[in-house]
Amino acid sequence: MFQQKGHNMKSVTIDNVISFHPCWLHEPDGRDRLRALAACREHWTALDCIDDLPQRGVSSADILWLILRPELIDEDVLHSLACDFAQAAVDRYWTPHYPKDNRPQNAIDAKRKWLKSKTKDNFSAMERAERYANNAAASTSDYARQAAWSAASASSTLMSYYVTSSSANLASTEAAFSDYKNIATIRKEQLAHVRNVLTNKGKMSWTRKLLSIISCRQWKQTILAIIKRHLQP
Repeated sequence: MFQQKGHNMKSVTIDNVISFHPCWLHEPDGRDRLRALAACREHWTALDCIDDLPQRGVSSADILWLILRPELIDEDVLHSLACDFAQAAVDRYWTPHYPKDNRPQNAIDAKRKWLKSKTKDNFSAMERAERYANNAAASTSDYARQAAWSAASASSTLMSYYVTSSSANLASTEAAFSDYKNIATIRKEQLAHVRNVLTNKGKMSWTRKLLSIISCRQWKQTILAIIKRHLQP
């Protein structure tokens, strides 16, 4: 069972992780490694995974594979992260080489617009933008192609897990074709970004609750003051 844990954070158990069919299951000591993690903590949130697993020898790529799914992160947050990953790729590898071709950027923008307002028109626009971004990717043979594919993937209407994982994978793959950064570094940056998003989301959640409490108290005080005023002789 997937549980809610603190700040509305979802959590999973090692049995849940095994049900995701990690590649560790096919490695000689994979199940032992999973059981060792189970001994450390019964329930794991996405933040637990980000903070604890690197110290236990788990790569950023494996952690991203684990946490970028709706069992641990809300659907809309996953779609937003996919846009973030694609945006980083487009800024680094597409725009500098194809500054007049906005098809990948338009795909990201269309997805963000749909996330803000899930209307039929926005959905249709997102589908069109995805097709155009795929056409942009097909029109080039250099490493910028991966950035366009990442944008197309981010704007996809598929399930959030596939969208986000695909966008993250494609966004980090361009590094293999350029001298700017390597894949491992990109993956660490992506993981740090996910942590920042989740942490700020938690802070915003508590901020809204606090403002709601303050607002309620203010209204109560105002209502009480009005009642007292009317009860006065």
